[in-house]
Amino acid sequence: MVRTATGTVTGTIPVGSGPTALVLTPA
Repeated sequence: MVRTATGTVTGTIPVGSGPTALVLTPA
């Protein structure tokens, strides 16, 4: 699980809002 400045990204599902709510893959 990758945490961004505006929310948490689980897998490829962005959670949160803002320009930093990126769609990331788990490392």
